[in-house]
Amino acid sequence: MKTPHRHPARLPRLLAAAAAAFVISSADAQLAQGKPKFLGNAMGNYVPPSFNTYWNQVTPGNSGKWGSVEGTRDVMNWVALDLAYNHAVASNFPFKEHTLVWGMQAPGWIAALPAAEQVAEVEEWFAAVAARYPALDQIDVVNEPLHVIPSYAAALGGSGATGWDWVIWSFQKARQHFPNSELLLNDYGILGSKRNTAEYIKIINLLKERGLIDAIGVQGHGLEYAQSSTIQANLNSLATTGLPIYVTELDLEHADDATQLSMYQRVFPLLYEHPGVVGVTLWGYLVGEHWKPDAYLLGRVTTLGSVTLTTSFQDYTFANVNAVKIRAALTNDDTDNARDIEIDYIVLNGVTHQAENQEINTGVWSGTCGGSFSQWLHCNGYIEFPGGAGTLTIRARGVLGTEVMQVAAVDDTSERPALQWLRSYFGMGGGGGGTTVQAESGTLGGTTTAATRAGYTGTGYVTGFDVYNDYVEVNVSLPASGSFPLVVRYAADSAIARTFRVNGSVVRKNFSLPASATFTEATFNANFVAGNNVIRIYVDRGASPGGDIDSIRVGN
Repeated sequence: MKTPHRHPARLPRLLAAAAAAFVISSADAQLAQGKPKFLGNAMGNYVPPSFNTYWNQVTPGNSGKWGSVEGTRDVMNWVALDLAYNHAVASNFPFKEHTLVWGMQAPGWIAALPAAEQVAEVEEWFAAVAARYPALDQIDVVNEPLHVIPSYAAALGGSGATGWDWVIWSFQKARQHFPNSELLLNDYGILGSKRNTAEYIKIINLLKERGLIDAIGVQGHGLEYAQSSTIQANLNSLATTGLPIYVTELDLEHADDATQLSMYQRVFPLLYEHPGVVGVTLWGYLVGEHWKPDAYLLGRVTTLGSVTLTTSFQDYTFANVNAVKIRAALTNDDTDNARDIEIDYIVLNGVTHQAENQEINTGVWSGTCGGSFSQWLHCNGYIEFPGGAGTLTIRARGVLGTEVMQVAAVDDTSERPALQWLRSYFGMGGGGGGTTVQAESGTLGGTTTAATRAGYTGTGYVTGFDVYNDYVEVNVSLPASGSFPLVVRYAADSAIARTFRVNGSVVRKNFSLPASATFTEATFNANFVAGNNVIRIYVDRGASPGGDIDSIRVGN
């Protein structure tokens, strides 16, 4: 990782935590194990058993937000945030607090207070977090300043002389309370919009010139249809600040597996492999628990049926059930928050499971929805039970008699193709290794080898690309098929163009390589097969000749 702008002394602890995560037991080997950048995920009100199978960084999804902790003034609920933080610590994963100041999910009571009390309460909130978690790795100090202004922003200085005085105040106080944490600004709609990126950089530079910001957070929502060139250009612009970039809250949504897969194959390498990006965090991965219903990566949910409950306990049965888990959900409490379900138990395969003994209940009220060990659903959510085969009986009732209970069979082990691809991407070296072949070891056509330009690797490089069809051809063996970065290391005294062919198909025609007197890298994604791949780089018709090629790498 890059050294933070102001506090290089605190980075070794973050790196040590990441390094330790890479040597935990093989049963908990994450996708990015051994890579120089983490691949993390958001955590809700419980620790999914599969979390450490895939991810090696933790960000709380909702539990770190002020409104979740202090929904009632001076009454602090740290239970879910403690859970996420303690899991990160126990697993030696970097942990990012999300978030201190945000215009949404703030306590409802803050808006009505006088300005002086608002200021005092915000700083009291900072102090409370600092006291409970004195060794936070990272903090989203301000979230979404371009989109949501807090109701109490005026009390913090409002727009002021800089236009963003309330943001500057927040970072000044965060620096005081969290002197050893990496401080981030975080927002969405950045990577897909050059205009938003430019506005974002203005705030970043205001903080940077005051020594208040250590890294940049850019949310990954809404990148499904953003142009690759725009994403790349905006990352390049953010990198000019000299600050490390974290891609946060990444989710790529589509109901069709093949379409979601193609989205990941196109977008993910652009983010993870950018030299300015030092870590990527996804924003959920479990089916039925993702805030974007079709962005999940793991699991399948099959609805067994829905019933409208009566106000007295009744038995509801579902035949021919075969499930890893059972979910009983309240689905229509989003209109008036007045509906409640009480579930007594389920019986499946002759085994009775009491609702109050189940660990996962996302609809029990605990300041916000989400908790555990209750037979009540007070808001939209579900209780999850062990599965089995046979006839399922659920004993339940509604309070108003208008509650709708949906029953579903859950398989929480099935990986969508996009998650399978992430496995192969990291397994074959994506983002931190790759397979490199020296150009001089390949087959040459009209070209020669040389060793006079400084900075080459191996025993030399290929030169003499003078006329049409001069080429170098190499073989690269890969353990998995998929879309992976093709990285060419080259040098050229003036701008040139080359055509790239993989396994007989042109993947880039007259690909532009800017002038570079020293060896540098150019990258694009291409499809490869498991086993041997033949890559040819040649001068096509109309292309400019010249230049030297040092090596070809598949994977980052």
